[in-house]
Amino acid sequence: MREIKFRGKDYGNNWQYGDLVCEKWAKDSILMIKKDKREWSIVEDTVGQFTGLKDKNGVEIYEGDIVKINAHSYDYGFSKDRIGEIRFLEGCFGFYKQLSEKEYLFNELATESGYGELEYYEVIGNIYDNPELLEKEGNKWYKNAINAIVQNYL
Repeated sequence: MREIKFRGKDYGNNWQYGDLVCEKWAKDSILMIKKDKREWSIVEDTVGQFTGLKDKNGVEIYEGDIVKINAHSYDYGFSKDRIGEIRFLEGCFGFYKQLSEKEYLFNELATESGYGELEYYEVIGNIYDNPELLEKEGNKWYKNAINAIVQNYL
């Protein structure tokens, strides 16, 4: 069974990992990450769920991670290395890359018991700490969206 956990940045700009909780205080609510007996208020836009999977180096893969998929011929494969973001879309986690203003690539994440593609995935950063990694791919459409998120966070 897949482990359900989340990560998010606290207001000190540190990543926290654990259970996601919404606390109601008077008329407001706040998102928190709780682990053991500790809890942290979290910046809402930075919350990402653990996919239950690990990359080729054993690193946990979360929503918002930037991953590199090495060129391979497994299944449909990729003819060249690709860099994109992990998103929850179309009912599953997957590799997302904006190709143009109206076109994107979405490749469902393999499961540990299913496809063997995880051996080609490598987490190289995340959209909050390393948005420039998406820019290197010439992904100007997505870069603008990420910059808006980051500016909102700051």
